[in-house]
Amino acid sequence: QALKRGRIIFAGVSGLAMGNQACCAKSNDEKDIMTIPPVNAMSFTITFLDETGTEIELKFAKKPLGFKYVSGKGPLKVSGILDEGCVKETGLPVKVGWAIKAVNGNILSAEPQKASEEFLEAIKGV
Repeated sequence: QALKRGRIIFAGVSGLAMGNQACCAKSNDEKDIMTIPPVNAMSFTITFLDETGTEIELKFAKKPLGFKYVSGKGPLKVSGILDEGCVKETGLPVKVGWAIKAVNGNILSAEPQKASEEFLEAIKGV
């Protein structure tokens, strides 16, 4: 099942990167290169549904995510924004009440307990 695209926002990683290297020029023939982890290996995308049903894809580059969620009779929903974590630190516009639809394009189960397990498993490696 394909996801319709809403807004895509990336936050949490900055800097000039070339593959897995960042470069800073020192002179015409000399440069410093430091290896950094590739962005894709460090990040994941969460697809939310806002109060109007619009899909919003947000890229998270680290944990903690910075929001709490609840599982009830319907989809997982954001229940609070924390003072620490990726949401506040990077300015991601996550709102209380948004539903969590998918992680990295994989739609979560309609059954709340299974959706919670799938969500936790999907973000475990970051």
